[in-house]
Amino acid sequence: MASSIDTIPDGIVVALSGRLDSANSAETLALITTAWGPETKRVVFDCTAVSFVSSAGLGVMVQAARQAKTRGGSAHHHAASPAILQLLRIAGLGAVITPYLPAAAPAEASASPTVSAHG
Repeated sequence: MASSIDTIPDGIVVALSGRLDSANSAETLALITTAWGPETKRVVFDCTAVSFVSSAGLGVMVQAARQAKTRGGSAHHHAASPAILQLLRIAGLGAVITPYLPAAAPAEASASPTVSAHG
């Protein structure tokens, strides 16, 4: 699992790739925790390049979502595969880690949302 962090207004984007599982969940959580700044309230998981999420990986997402909630923020996913969406639903997290829908300017309202995550 390669992860990188980028910032957005009031939050961070965690660009994940490969597998998020017990082999790398602690490292990924440490990376996320280190990236939290004083104004960070939102976490977005960019799942564009994720091939698999285990229960340990789901735990990372839940812990980050909990941290966002304690700061008055929220947790979101972007470009999650049908398998990841199903995992979130089965785990009862569909309302906790919601789709990322950035506010678009009126001229951009019809464009599909994108997340830029460069590390």
